[in-house]
Amino acid sequence: MVNTHPLNYLRQLCGTTIRAVCCALLALSLTVSSDAAAKSKHKPLHVLTSSTTHRVTPVLSLPFVGSGLPQSLIYRASEQPIGTHNAVSFWLKGDSLPGTIDVYLMASGGDAASALPVPGSGHDTEPLWPAWISKPISTDFSGWKKEVIAISDFGYRQPDGADPAAPQAQINTIDAFGIASSKSDGTIYLDAPSWATLDSDGNATGDSAPIDSFASGNLSVWKVKGSPEAVANLVPGITSLQPNVKDDAVSLRLDYSGLSSDHALLASGVAHSMTESGNDFVVSVPSSPFERILPDSLPTANEVSSRVAITECPDQTSCGSFAIYTLHGLSNVSVHLTNDLLAISKSIPRSDVNISVVKVWDREGSGVLIDPDSAGPLPELLVKDDRIQLASVNGVPPAVRLTGDVNTDIPANTEKQFWVDVTVPRNTPPGQYTAQMLVRSNEAAPFRITLEADVMPLRLLSPAKQYAINYRGKLGSDTTSDAVPGDHVTPVQLSSELYDVSAHGLRYISLSDSPDTLTTTLTTEQQYNFQTPMIYPVESGFTGLLTAKAVTKLGGDPSQYYYLVPDGPSMAADLARLKVAGFQTAALIDDESVFSTVQNNLDVAIYPVEYPYVQDLLRDDGKRQSSTRDWLTWPAAQDDPQVNRLYAGYLLWKTDLYGGYISDYETYYDVHTTLRPAMLTYPTQDGVIDTIQWEAIREGINDVRYLTTFYAALRECKDAKVDSVQVAKAQADVSSFLDSAFWLMSDGDYEKGRMMIANYALQLRRAVDGYNSKQSGTSQQSSADLLGKRKSG
Repeated sequence: MVNTHPLNYLRQLCGTTIRAVCCALLALSLTVSSDAAAKSKHKPLHVLTSSTTHRVTPVLSLPFVGSGLPQSLIYRASEQPIGTHNAVSFWLKGDSLPGTIDVYLMASGGDAASALPVPGSGHDTEPLWPAWISKPISTDFSGWKKEVIAISDFGYRQPDGADPAAPQAQINTIDAFGIASSKSDGTIYLDAPSWATLDSDGNATGDSAPIDSFASGNLSVWKVKGSPEAVANLVPGITSLQPNVKDDAVSLRLDYSGLSSDHALLASGVAHSMTESGNDFVVSVPSSPFERILPDSLPTANEVSSRVAITECPDQTSCGSFAIYTLHGLSNVSVHLTNDLLAISKSIPRSDVNISVVKVWDREGSGVLIDPDSAGPLPELLVKDDRIQLASVNGVPPAVRLTGDVNTDIPANTEKQFWVDVTVPRNTPPGQYTAQMLVRSNEAAPFRITLEADVMPLRLLSPAKQYAINYRGKLGSDTTSDAVPGDHVTPVQLSSELYDVSAHGLRYISLSDSPDTLTTTLTTEQQYNFQTPMIYPVESGFTGLLTAKAVTKLGGDPSQYYYLVPDGPSMAADLARLKVAGFQTAALIDDESVFSTVQNNLDVAIYPVEYPYVQDLLRDDGKRQSSTRDWLTWPAAQDDPQVNRLYAGYLLWKTDLYGGYISDYETYYDVHTTLRPAMLTYPTQDGVIDTIQWEAIREGINDVRYLTTFYAALRECKDAKVDSVQVAKAQADVSSFLDSAFWLMSDGDYEKGRMMIANYALQLRRAVDGYNSKQSGTSQQSSADLLGKRKSG
């Protein structure tokens, strides 16, 4: 079934603009003169992506299978295409440790030489490139060895999603060279990669062209992609030290020893913690709940703790996390909250606490496209029992338990993560609230983990930004063999999904219903505090005026509705017609020339993150040049939650745009597509399964709420001329934080920034409240004095 969703044009845009999470540009432009210098681990720029695709086959049927360290691919655009050459040659120095490499030759059409895009945007093009891949080459030898491989010895891999009958790409279009390796330890060296020519007998003729001489020591031309673990395991560098150079004066050093040495160090710390506690398991609290935890992860020494602490305000939901690593397997593990969160003479009901287990499963890459080169395990789903198989049948979502205690198994020598959401009701008094989470299993004595919610005496304001989401669920049923899960929903699913969107802090939602189901959907939507106007996408081939008439028949005011008009040759005319009919309009603008032709009939412009105007705003701290109400959009179904938190939070604030348009709630694609699913949640028969990336959007919205509260208090203090010294310091510190290089920071750093903003907001709020109280008292006293004088007179 082909996707005809009205935002398909956005998906097409994403299909050419989003780069994988793990594709990193390793920026190093100076020659490194020693191995010691080359070994310094520069943190690569994370190019975080979105998972905006899903196959129509079973929705949640991919289990996690531990298959060892996935491959990392390091590649570069060649100095010149292969042209008439018919082989590739290079020198390789092995380290005698086990491992293999595969040589990749790719025809990128010039894309391999493109600059690294802004994180969260760009294009993960590699899966679309034709590739020629060699047989594995062992690295368990010592010393230098020259490899010359004829093109005829490479296996050809078509681009993912290509027609199997399509002819093989022409060899002379090859313009990129790469090496993929699954090594988990050791170091290998690469030198003098070149295009070569072999005669009919397979002998080199001497005709060659360099791919990279490494003479400049410039690593910026090399890019690394793969899963986060694979990328972290590869530390490229350059060296001029003999005997690690074979040709000329410099070679490429590929160090795969990072994770193995780190793992050994962590394992020692875990063993020490077990010895001290007398247990064969360790409980840890990650520095951030969004820290990526896989079954083979290990906690650091400073993470070992049995206390989960969350700081938040009334009328806020925030998250925490803990993990259990066990030396021996634990079966039928359950987590039960034993009591309400209690403080002195006050409490937070246990019903406002939700505990889940994080399900790790294999995913088809880390970007918007299905990408076999970066496929691997992903911690994503927040479920009550991760042992249950999750699959749809003929488009009908699975029946999954969404309430009650967590149940799971923790195999031997693995770590498992648990998620905790705490919602603090409005008007909750400040204080430190605690409860106990009881953990039981078949093999170990029950033990307790403390849950602590530190409620601040601060009333958070609603965010100063607007948030909308593309929701495509339609009332009705579709039981055909090619039914798309989530496309059609029951009234129960509709209600639970709209509640979920509202609970995550979004107040605008797009509706895709036809006129005959619109009444019921609107009634349900109004129950969950969504704002009007709403975004209503005009479906492909749908004039929009039919829906406009349906809205009018319902007694609605057409001027209160936004209509999202899809891209295409008729967009300008459609916008004009809707404006004449009295409706407000919105459209995604991905080209400046398009904006100039439609701006007079456009009420809301939605810009993708890579749009030049948006990038200028990010660089120029939101100095807007347009009076048109404008929103930011990005492919929000990210594998790495960092993208969602930043674009929904601090970076959206920096742009000074009106709001954020979340590109997808649940979007599926045809089985023949190259796109991955755009899933922030996954449907069940009674509700939705939450994901970590969806939680990250809520945290980004919370970040904006804190900023909104801070700047409101700052403004009041300035207006009242209260505590000017503190006002100046607070403004300078928060501005400095907002100027940070966010992509190089951790989520723990974001949390520290939020706490700084919260504490300043609290101090300024107290200062202005004290001032207002004093002024009110003075005013009352003056009135009383005047009244007394009048009486005595």
